[in-house]
Amino acid sequence: GIIACEATYPWGARRYGLPETEFKGAVMLTVAGNKVVHIEGGWEAERYKAALEETAQAIGERAYEIDSWHSGMSPKAFSSFYPKVDPDRWDKLLHNHENWFHFHIGGISTKDYNKTQQAEHVNSVCRNATVYLDGEIMAKNGHLWIWDDPEVRELAKRYGGPEALFAPKE
Repeated sequence: GIIACEATYPWGARRYGLPETEFKGAVMLTVAGNKVVHIEGGWEAERYKAALEETAQAIGERAYEIDSWHSGMSPKAFSSFYPKVDPDRWDKLLHNHENWFHFHIGGISTKDYNKTQQAEHVNSVCRNATVYLDGEIMAKNGHLWIWDDPEVRELAKRYGGPEALFAPKE
């Protein structure tokens, strides 16, 4: 598959000379066998490759594995911080929004090697993604499928209704 990476975490971006909040052009990560096998895009892709290569120096070929992914759950999550003012806090708060998908590429820690919890992965942020898992749609344009489930919508009626609870906040 393809991951269209639009950003990475701000402190990692500073480390690798990437934009802190959003790439100008997507970095396209080709994944096969759960590993990144090809990277293309503009100048950001070259820096992204360098980040993975540096990680590989610490943890070997695990640096190219898709270790995990997660998204926020709340369509109401928002950040009152303008990203340029405090990119770290902006990024952290928006992790809670349903349209914020985040892949970890590389082993999640080096504790196997040196008994520390130091993170050794590169983040791949995708906003408003369409995600399939085993052929089943998990999100479409950043909207999680769970909010359309009839049982969840029925339950939401007890707490103000699905339109009020699940309407996304921009």
